[in-house]
Amino acid sequence: MKFKTPNLSIFIKLILVVFIFGILLNICVLFVFQATSDKKPRKFLKDFSRRMERHLVYEIGIPPDTVKAKQICEDLDIEMRYEGTPYNWSSNGEIPDLRSILNDPGDRVRFEENESIIAHHEGEPYSVIR
Repeated sequence: MKFKTPNLSIFIKLILVVFIFGILLNICVLFVFQATSDKKPRKFLKDFSRRMERHLVYEIGIPPDTVKAKQICEDLDIEMRYEGTPYNWSSNGEIPDLRSILNDPGDRVRFEENESIIAHHEGEPYSVIR
């Protein structure tokens, strides 16, 4: 006995080809995204934090406009401290001063440019911009 394939119309065959091609295309796109994406995008963290720091310093100014700095701290839900020769300013009185942060024996990650560092003080990370 000979096995006969059913006669399908050209329209059904075309729909099957488009459907199978769509599934294969989705699988290929997902595979490419999985292969090229980084699971932990830490390589962008340095660039992002650097741009954020520069933007904050530009917006606030030197010496800082404390009203604008306070507004930025509230908008971004961050805390900030300025230490300079004329005066010191802090958005929150609980932020440690620069000397205690830098003297903490906790681990420190230095960026190559040495413009800023990320220091850990009492288990909390602090970005110090010089």
